[in-house]
Amino acid sequence: MTNGIPLLRLPDNAIEHVLRHLSEIEIIALSLLSNRTKQLFKSMSCSIIAIYAEDPFKVGIVPRVRGVNFTFKDYQVSIDNSSPQNIETKVSMNGGPYEFTYRRPGYRFEEWMSHFFEIFEARNVPVLYFKKKLPDLKSFRKCIRSYWGLSISEDLNTIDIREILKLFSVQKELTLRSNPFSKKIECTTFLHEVYIQNYDLLYLENWTKIEVDDLLTINAKFLDMDCPTIPERDLNRFIKHWMAGSNPRLEQLAISFDEGRVLDRSALLRGIEHQVIPDGYERRIPESITAGTGFKYICGGCDVFRKDGTRATFLADSYSQFVFLVWS
Repeated sequence: MTNGIPLLRLPDNAIEHVLRHLSEIEIIALSLLSNRTKQLFKSMSCSIIAIYAEDPFKVGIVPRVRGVNFTFKDYQVSIDNSSPQNIETKVSMNGGPYEFTYRRPGYRFEEWMSHFFEIFEARNVPVLYFKKKLPDLKSFRKCIRSYWGLSISEDLNTIDIREILKLFSVQKELTLRSNPFSKKIECTTFLHEVYIQNYDLLYLENWTKIEVDDLLTINAKFLDMDCPTIPERDLNRFIKHWMAGSNPRLEQLAISFDEGRVLDRSALLRGIEHQVIPDGYERRIPESITAGTGFKYICGGCDVFRKDGTRATFLADSYSQFVFLVWS
């Protein structure tokens, strides 16, 4: 049996070559050995694509290929000690049997998160997914410098969603996976505050109902939502208001209905001056508005014009969807 090669005695470029072939969980384990190993991994720029808050004591990150979960086994929160020291952390990897448990003296939740985020350059995060609300939400927020997207699960209650949105003001994209406020009159003001934000993309999933006044309030560039109950008369009012100058930032609106619903085009067009485009006529969508849609070409539809000459096309097809595209 031969002796192993002392890894840290190799030249830095050789060390980096070895480290790039390690799994995510091996990277984390080695980064805890010393400050030098931690700095080596930081220099590799192992960026991540998302962070998941999946459990009251669990945070998941998705670097490169497979996700890594961090479970804080003895995490306790109290008024007097909201962020206890010396907490034990179990590190495990999605789709693999490997895991380890480690307790680092003096490390609180915030130090653990900072350590992981520094390795994976997670202080600038593409998307944060909240499936549960973390107990120490403020410490979690301190660890993240910036992010452009926020996704909130349907499992969270109104109070938790309010707290998350208060601490994590959305930069570019917000996804609400259900409307927890639909039966709460007192939440109208809060929803209004959400609607008027300058989001690039706003996704409203499983939204059972929305009023036309809400549609006219929404200030996002791209709005994608599920709303099975919105009637044709409300969509007709929306189009008329858009033609008069409402929703100036809107570039695309997509509303999905229950499967099998076919919109009444005559009701949609009642009282609206429009131009019918033949179904076989194909048009390429401008690149500026393809980011929020699943297609780059459209066929047919109806064109309407705003008072300033801006053109929009809406499609009400057999796919149980209403699509409204504004041409730049």
